[in-house]
Amino acid sequence: MKIGDVLSHVFGLSGQLMWEALGAGQSSAGEVAQLARGHARKKIAELTAALEGHPMRDAHPFLITRAMRHRAFLADEIEALDQEIARSLTRPDLSQPNQLLQTIPGIRTQAAAAMLAEGGPHMQPFPGAAHFTSWSGIAPGNHESAGKRRPSPTLRGNPHMKTALVESAWSASRTNGSQFQERYQRRQPGLGHKRTIVAVAHVLALRIYDVLQSGLPYQKARSAQSESSGKRLGAKCSASAGGHAFFCGDLRQLRQFSKTRGSPPQHGVAPRYKFVVTT
Repeated sequence: MKIGDVLSHVFGLSGQLMWEALGAGQSSAGEVAQLARGHARKKIAELTAALEGHPMRDAHPFLITRAMRHRAFLADEIEALDQEIARSLTRPDLSQPNQLLQTIPGIRTQAAAAMLAEGGPHMQPFPGAAHFTSWSGIAPGNHESAGKRRPSPTLRGNPHMKTALVESAWSASRTNGSQFQERYQRRQPGLGHKRTIVAVAHVLALRIYDVLQSGLPYQKARSAQSESSGKRLGAKCSASAGGHAFFCGDLRQLRQFSKTRGSPPQHGVAPRYKFVVTT
């Protein structure tokens, strides 16, 4: 048995006290186990057994001390890097994009910093949203054979941006009332959890492009994008009517229409409906 088998976090308060005691040359398993704090005190018997199962040799205190010092050094370096990243995000060219990204559900300071570091503060290098998602490695693959599209992995792209998007998608899918939660709940039964998270990350990448391209916060950028899409949808519906009565909307609206059996807008007196279902 090892200490890690007993303590959930070997570098928590209890673990640190024990390592320091072992590094100072204290070899009594019972005395070291008594240094446990909080809930770990309920496991003193198990800790004693774990410590007795690994007797200390002469070189162990020296090695433990050096390892603890090295860990403290790395912790200081990480803190210094975090402070430098935070300072960089206050620069005039990064401050506004950083704030805009954090208006999107699921994106917080660390994720926004990673996205800006990889993709930059503006979208000029990308001709369109599809190019951005492809570069990010979050666009769906395209495997078509004999006229049939088959499941395929996402395209290769920037691995660091992809990681930031997927991690943020986990958080966004749990944000109550967000389009990302709605997308997750709608797609998860058919795709499973992991593939649905990637699908949510794809939508998240599209929203990131909209926000940085327009310079507007998430809700305003989404409203502007929806208005533009609505105009295109109206033109598509009108062009597709062809003298029929028709229903035009997305799949969710179609299901609602099927339940209520309401009357769609009438064009002429044709007795049949022509459905134009959008995605």
